[in-house]
Amino acid sequence: MKNLLIVDDNDDFRELLVSAFEAAGYKVFGAINSKTGLDAIKNDKFDLVITDFYMPKGNGIDFLESIKKHDSTLPVIILTGFSDKEILSNALKAGAVNFLDKSISLQDLISYVQSILILFGSRGTISNVGLGEALEYIKFYKKTICHESNEKVLSKIPQYIINDLVSSKMLSEEESMPVTIVLVEALSNALYHGNLEVESEIRDNSFLGQKTYKNIIEEKQNDPFYAKRVIEIECYCDKSMISFTITDEGKGFEWQKKREVNLSSGRGFLIINSFSDVVEFNEKGNQIKIVKYRTKK
Repeated sequence: MKNLLIVDDNDDFRELLVSAFEAAGYKVFGAINSKTGLDAIKNDKFDLVITDFYMPKGNGIDFLESIKKHDSTLPVIILTGFSDKEILSNALKAGAVNFLDKSISLQDLISYVQSILILFGSRGTISNVGLGEALEYIKFYKKTICHESNEKVLSKIPQYIINDLVSSKMLSEEESMPVTIVLVEALSNALYHGNLEVESEIRDNSFLGQKTYKNIIEEKQNDPFYAKRVIEIECYCDKSMISFTITDEGKGFEWQKKREVNLSSGRGFLIINSFSDVVEFNEKGNQIKIVKYRTKK
């Protein structure tokens, strides 16, 4: 049974989440503030943390940094009601895997948590001993994968790629979390907004907007015109960098235009930019290259 920590100073909201996740089959501990939450982390092993950003006795950034000092691979999801680009970017850089609007439905939140647990379910089970030795003798690692336009791959393909990199000693487990997050977001954009050509603006924070967005995705996945399109992922890794080049078969988008970031639109690019050192697009806008440089020690 997966063990979740939920941190929020609003008693009613916290208890609502605790009850919902317990009913979904999780073991859950609710904490009223970041201090109580951090004490819980030090005394128990959690698989995932869901936390509010603004709380008494410590802000979200400090809490995230404290969590990462104790367990660098523990996934943390932020629930928030604001969309300040700088603050959200700093939270991602501090270690959050994503930020979600507090108005998200319980069903969607539980589904998202399930997807994150699938992605990071193997953390701590693969030894990274020998990573340095492998990189010393291997000039580079390169693999290309093509997959069909189906959202079921959004958890399976990234997990396969990351597990392959970690097990082959080309990627440390600590590096794997931000790399996985970037890969999932880039593949999501390639699938939904590239091959399926679904506009993100449709998905607002309303129930109707979310439902409409999901219905359009389902319809296009069943339409041969869109379903036959593939996504190509080229993974490259060496001593100095990790990169992914992802190409879809959609019509592309005008990446040169600045995109307004809020909790329902433009979020993916904020996440990708927050975790990456270089982000480049081809002229058409249907290919993205993401580069993360290794930290020199």
